[in-house]
Amino acid sequence: MASIRLHGQIKRYEHSFIGLGARMDTLQAAILNVKIDYYNDDIKNRQRVANKYLNY
Repeated sequence: MASIRLHGQIKRYEHSFIGLGARMDTLQAAILNVKIDYYNDDIKNRQRVANKYLNY
């Protein structure tokens, strides 16, 4: 867990994997806050389209 917290760092300047600093900014948060309301509808539409392909 410490390795994840330290972005894969084992020792100074030595990393076991590439880490990410992926914090969301306020604009991304605002957009996702609106999109979350439409999430279930989007999933239903994707399933409907997938079923059309499966039944073709």
